[in-house]
Amino acid sequence: QPIGYKLYSGDLWEGYTYTEMVESLKKEYQIENIVLVADRGMLNTDNLQVTVDKGYEFIMGERLKVLPKPIQARLIDLDNYHHQWMSSSVGSEREPIKVRYTVLEYNERKIIATYSEKRAEKDRQEREEKLRKAELLLKNPTQLKKKAHHYYLKNTEGEKYVVDTEKIKRSEKYDGFLAIAYHAKGLSHEQ
Repeated sequence: QPIGYKLYSGDLWEGYTYTEMVESLKKEYQIENIVLVADRGMLNTDNLQVTVDKGYEFIMGERLKVLPKPIQARLIDLDNYHHQWMSSSVGSEREPIKVRYTVLEYNERKIIATYSEKRAEKDRQEREEKLRKAELLLKNPTQLKKKAHHYYLKNTEGEKYVVDTEKIKRSEKYDGFLAIAYHAKGLSHEQ
């Protein structure tokens, strides 16, 4: 159960509320040592820097696609995945889920990158669905202007759109991968 909440304007990106929200909670509840747990939406360069500068411990979703290319390359190379975790069951599913992972230290944090065949299949299916929608949108280009990039389409000239095969290839290489960043004293990747 939440210990509290605060409402912000609906047009304000949640990442902009991060610093004020953390300081407010620390003050209100007189908390000295904290471990921040947040999704990828909260992790941008500024928020991460504030977190590190203040000495906070954290566990956050990592934005794999915005990491430097050499780091990405190491994290999406399955030859680097020497650890494995197996779930016993998830929700109503009885089939265990196998997740392979690797751990990499980078900029004052450890990154756990995971790979799952099940997630890879989900990513492929979602991309295929977007491509099916793209074909429909190509037949009605007036609806494309604001949506094209969501459906692997690019504007070539004027109002002419085509399937962006390079974007599809870039997307495919991340199928099945997710990453978490953490910096917490005494916490290992096995935990």
